[in-house]
Amino acid sequence: MKLIYYILIPITLFLCFGNKGFAQEKVKLSLGMGVPELLNIGVRIPIKQTQIGFSFGTWPEYGCFLSFSGDFYMHFGGTSKFSDRHPWYSRGGFSYLHSETSTLIKKSVYFNFRIGREISFSKKIGMELDIGPGFLLFHDQIEKKAKEIYTTYPYQIFPFFGISVFYRL
Repeated sequence: MKLIYYILIPITLFLCFGNKGFAQEKVKLSLGMGVPELLNIGVRIPIKQTQIGFSFGTWPEYGCFLSFSGDFYMHFGGTSKFSDRHPWYSRGGFSYLHSETSTLIKKSVYFNFRIGREISFSKKIGMELDIGPGFLLFHDQIEKKAKEIYTTYPYQIFPFFGISVFYRL
């Protein structure tokens, strides 16, 4: 988590407030589902052909599942009828996932890199689809109660994907 506080937040503040002439569009609000973002709500701040995005997610079943993500989007290739931003993008960022059940608490931090496409239905509404690998950077697991089956993370790379609907303010 310290990495997010010391690197991602200062970069975001610099990009958002460093040059007020950068913005083309206003903020985008999103509602989506993905791994590891779960069912999430987010905000994206556009700056020319890039975006800074943050999201908060949860999953309503099997205990408490929460996710927090911060991502940087770089748009490239193609044109859009409803936006000046290129529809294809690469996305890189960090995600924190916290899960808690009656027997176990898990905390994980991931770095992900994805390729995706923005599909605009109008000047205000559209959707995004993306996919790519996620890399486990940190994992901590605490047992609350002893149990027979013990789960571990034998792999360090996971498939990440997401789909979201957005609204441009």
